[in-house]
Amino acid sequence: MVNPTPNKSNFMQFLKYDMTSQSKSNFMPVIIKALLESGLGYSEKTKRPYMKNPPILSAEEMYTILTEAQQDMGSGWKFDAKEAVESVRVFMKDFVSVSGGFGLTLEFSASEIPEMLKICEDAINQSKRE
Repeated sequence: MVNPTPNKSNFMQFLKYDMTSQSKSNFMPVIIKALLESGLGYSEKTKRPYMKNPPILSAEEMYTILTEAQQDMGSGWKFDAKEAVESVRVFMKDFVSVSGGFGLTLEFSASEIPEMLKICEDAINQSKRE
């Protein structure tokens, strides 16, 4: 995809335009949000977010997060760990590595983190309503 907003990272473009159109994979926003939050820190001085740790979660941590999301979504949300991992491998191969765990493999601006988290949260809430 051509970057429709050149001042935004390719990852932000993916979240805004591609992830939301891949509604069949409601695991994506849960996975991305969990990864972003796994490394998130806030500067006491500037009150701005930054990545204090690499955004990486073990397979066990991700399984727990997905299981909790399934319970939060209710009985209409079908959970299949294999399907979740496969959807990440297929639809997010440019952004997420699934080798020995889950990790974001790209660059983005720390200033984009709040908007990225909001996009993911909105997508998760949309899945809850469907």
